[in-house]
Amino acid sequence: MWGTDMSDEHEAIPYGRVPGTDRVERDVDVEILIGRLHMQHLVIGHDHGFGRGRSGDVETLRDVGRELGFGVTVVEASQTDTLLYDVVIGRNVFTRLVDKLTAAQTIKGLLRPGGRLALAEIVPRHTQRLHRLVDLSGLDEILAGRVVAAEEAIYANPDDPMVNWEAVDLQRMLAEAGFENLDIKTETSTSERRIGLEQIQRWFTGETTAPHSTPSAGQARITLAQHLARQGVTPAELTNLKCIFEQQLREQVVSWHSTIAYVVAC
Repeated sequence: MWGTDMSDEHEAIPYGRVPGTDRVERDVDVEILIGRLHMQHLVIGHDHGFGRGRSGDVETLRDVGRELGFGVTVVEASQTDTLLYDVVIGRNVFTRLVDKLTAAQTIKGLLRPGGRLALAEIVPRHTQRLHRLVDLSGLDEILAGRVVAAEEAIYANPDDPMVNWEAVDLQRMLAEAGFENLDIKTETSTSERRIGLEQIQRWFTGETTAPHSTPSAGQARITLAQHLARQGVTPAELTNLKCIFEQQLREQVVSWHSTIAYVVAC
């Protein structure tokens, strides 16, 4: 999340967490920061982490700044307590949060009167389905149906805070937090993604008895294999499915579809 102080001719943007740096995600961030807000200077928080897994540092940002034409300054912890912002922007701020309303209220409290919020939030409920990346026509019709049902059940879980919301729910929650003049739009984004063996193995890892619980914040998520087991897929069938996924997807570049909600409010 970023906060922007536009009281001077430059833009200073302290933040605690920054989105991934793969090409597609960064392009979205650049569109918000530079294309829409015309950012010229980025002010990072003392505990920042840049990129996927917070692997980047100040020098990473400075390299990006030199490429895109903006400066970078670090704000120490003692300087952040009394800051209020004209604009707060963020990417995937709410995606994994259980208490989204409290987070929205906190963000509202960071804004000066009349301040704006700009968000780009991936809506996980509408993310790419794995069964659409492989050809299951060679499977028994019942087994193929179980594969589809297992994956769709992941995104229909009303108790999972990562997937139990739509863009309209985000809009309603922001309104409840006190934001007004809400403008929310969704669009489908398509990127190229290479599927590695390790990723496929993660999909098919886990106890095939599948505990009937929903992972809470900070806990490991239930794997595709566990969801398949819930649909009655046997261990032998799981092994066969894993082979199909490996044969068709291992080290392949696929088109990966995501839905992004763009929000502007004040």
